[in-house]
Formats: sequence, structure tokens, C-alpha cells
Amino acid sequence: MSGEGGRTTAAGYGHAHQKLREEWKPKVATGKVRCARCRQPIIPDRSQFGDGWQLDHDPTDPTRQRYLGPAHTRCNQGGAHPDASGDPEPTPMTEW
Repeated sequence: MSGEGGRTTAAGYGHAHQKLREEWKPKVATGKVRCARCRQPIIPDRSQFGDGWQLDHDPTDPTRQRYLGPAHTRCNQGGAHPDASGDPEPTPMTEW
């Protein structure tokens, strides 16, 4: 990622983001972590982009250093999906 001239770091995907994602990875792999947006369990799925989940930034934080937590790729890239029963604006869970 760093080979892209610092663009990934500027976009909020630098070392701290990568480290936090690695910390979440074994927890998400259990299938017991719920999506920060739709509140449904995240089942890792390699048929999706990456492994089916991403570490979701808080969209209200211009510094991109606060996170909502793990989210399905589809939820992170398109907001909560239509059958979501949870709060569409979850409380951020991580601040740096």
C-alpha cells in the first residue's frame, strides 16, 4: 500500500489502520463479530473483495482516524443494506 506515493495513508489506510485491521482479523474470522453498519454477523468470504469485510471509518470524522469497526464490504462501500435492522449511524468505537 505504501508504494502508492502516500495516497493510501492520506486516505486513512496507513500503518495504524493496517495494524487495527490485523487486530480485528482473528476476531472476525470466528464469525461472531457483527457489522458496524447492518449489525448482522460478518462471515469471512474470500469470494468477495478481500475477505468480505473492511475496517469502516467513521464518515463524520474528517481526520479518518476514528472507526465504526469491522463492516461487510458491501455495507462499508454502500452504506447499510436495505434489510438492516440496526442503527444506520452506529457510534464510533475507536478513536486515535
